[in-house]
Amino acid sequence: MTTSNIIIVGQSGQGIILASKIIVAALDRAGLRFAATEYPAITHRFAITSAHIRTGDRFLSPRIRPREGDLIIGLEPFETFRTSLLFANAGTEVITNDAFVRVNGEPNHLLKAPIAADSVEEIQQHLATRGVARVTAIPATRLAFDVVKSRAGANAVLLGAAFASGRLPVSLDIIEETIFALSPRDTGARNRDGFRAGIEAYHSSKS
Repeated sequence: MTTSNIIIVGQSGQGIILASKIIVAALDRAGLRFAATEYPAITHRFAITSAHIRTGDRFLSPRIRPREGDLIIGLEPFETFRTSLLFANAGTEVITNDAFVRVNGEPNHLLKAPIAADSVEEIQQHLATRGVARVTAIPATRLAFDVVKSRAGANAVLLGAAFASGRLPVSLDIIEETIFALSPRDTGARNRDGFRAGIEAYHSSKS
C-alpha cells in the first residue's frame, strides 16, 4: 500500500480533532498502519486547528511535508486555501466547506489575511493557477443545519465528501461504525446522516 497523506484544517471549535480521531480509529479498525499528529488551538478563540494523518507502508513521521498532501479537508475556506498553498500538489484532492467563519457578521480577518480572495470561487481560481485543480466546495454548514440539526455536524458532512472522493482507504461500514462509536452522546445517528449527505453532495458536485 502506498502512503496516503491526509490533512484536516479549520478553526477551533469546528470539530477538526474529532474528525481526525474518527479517521484514525477507522484506519485502526481496518487494520491499516497509520500515524497521526494534531495541532490544536491553544492561544485564542478562532485560532487555527489542524491534524495530519498518514497511512501506508513508507513513512517515519506523522508530519506531512510541503507539497505532499493527498487529501486536504477544510472546514474554513480561507484556511483551506492557505493550507493548500503549502501542502497541495497537482494530484491533491481538496475538499472545502463553502461557509466562511464570521466574527460579528464579518469574515474572520485572522483567517483571511493575507489572502486576496473573497469567495470560494476565487480561492478555486487561485489554486488552479498553481496547478491545484481538484478543489471541491461542499455546503457543509448548510447541510449540517438541515440534516444534523447543528452547525457542529459540518465535520461529518465533509468526512462523507472525503470518503466519496475515494481518498479514505476504509470501507463504508467501518467508517460509519466509527462515527457512531466516537460521536458525542445521542448524536451518532445524526452524524451518520450528515456523513451520508456529504457523500451525496460530493457526487452531485461532479454530475
